[in-house]
Amino acid sequence: MTEQRDELLERQREHFNSIADRYHQGRRTPDHLYLKQRMWTDVFSDFGDFKGRRLDVLEPMCGFCDGIDIIARHLSPDISY
Repeated sequence: MTEQRDELLERQREHFNSIADRYHQGRRTPDHLYLKQRMWTDVFSDFGDFKGRRLDVLEPMCGFCDGIDIIARHLSPDISY
């Protein structure tokens, strides 16, 4: 079971590495940045109780750690990531 899991993780890593440059470039376009800002502003509008508080955050599966910037911008910069 462990061997199969390790093989799947390695396949996922290889796939991400093969598309990482295109993925990163696409996520920096003006349209993407605008839509991301609009989307996250709406999503985090429901989490007012967390605004300004210390937050412990686990962000699995994100190759570029976007979550820390998004959460810091919308909720709190005081994050254990």
